[in-house]
Amino acid sequence: TLVPRAAASVGLLGRRVSVTLTIYHRKTEAALFDDLAPATDSIFNNYREYGGTAVLSHRLTPTSNVNLELGLSRVRALEEIGTEDTRQALVQLSLAVQAAPRTAVTVGTRYRRLNSNTVMSGDEFAVFGGLNHRF
Repeated sequence: TLVPRAAASVGLLGRRVSVTLTIYHRKTEAALFDDLAPATDSIFNNYREYGGTAVLSHRLTPTSNVNLELGLSRVRALEEIGTEDTRQALVQLSLAVQAAPRTAVTVGTRYRRLNSNTVMSGDEFAVFGGLNHRF
């Protein structure tokens, strides 16, 4: 599989507030070799993906911060393959707290909307939590 990609990010960093914007583009295409011919008519091997994210981070205390992430993405089959098209939108809010020198706790919520003519479309609302410890 050949996967050329490009991404650009810009960040504005303040003492307590940071904003990061990222845009990206990736094309995935089945590679053809003389003795090996993968399925070239599948969207799983031949698609173009592009999108972007915006992240706002605000430091509440020296050991905690809140993050708001907004994201959009689109995956489309290459024109010669078909008309498969998937779009996704994401809004995520999280709180991260440094609980110990090498341990962080994260809790948050997210909403995701998926519209597709390839997979089942739908909305997701989730609450999540995580514990990260570095040894």
